Amino acid sequence: MLVLLAFLAKGDTFEQLGCRFGIGSETARRYINEGIDARVAPAPSLAATA
Repeated sequence: MLVLLAFLAKGDTFEQLGCRFGIGSETARRYINEGIDARVAPAPSLAATA
């Protein structure tokens, strides 16, 4: 989650994020894409939860 927040706040490249967090650039890319997908997933409607 911190990788995603750093990406959104600073707009760093995947390579820069990888260096900062000690991970590979492809791992940083995957974390960001998974984080964005999780944040935009549709929430259940209120009618479905009642």
